[in-house]
Amino acid sequence: MKEIKLKELLNTDRLISSKDSLKLKKLLEKEINKGEKVILDFEGIDIAITRFFHQSIGSLYGEFDFDKVDNLVEFKNASKPMLFMVNKAISSAKKYYKNPEKYKKIDEEAYAMLWY
Repeated sequence: MKEIKLKELLNTDRLISSKDSLKLKKLLEKEINKGEKVILDFEGIDIAITRFFHQSIGSLYGEFDFDKVDNLVEFKNASKPMLFMVNKAISSAKKYYKNPEKYKKIDEEAYAMLWY
């Protein structure tokens, strides 16, 4: 089991940067590939945006079995709003990656309507 203190890893109290979200994602991918449980510690994190969690955590559901991610990634010391954002990113990712073709078609249709 590996505990990751987000504030120390990213050297910030704000989870807003795409660069930081990709750094976290790469670390999570490495640990999940090894089958190691990861605990993300939010202590000292004051601000976050949902996009950060979509990029760093939600995208893992497109690469790994849903249950594997659910069983290997845990959260500690996350405020209720941050946990809400994490869970929103996870539920959106599961919905999307369960049937990505459906969502690609919806996107294509939406874009087409913009131009006609």
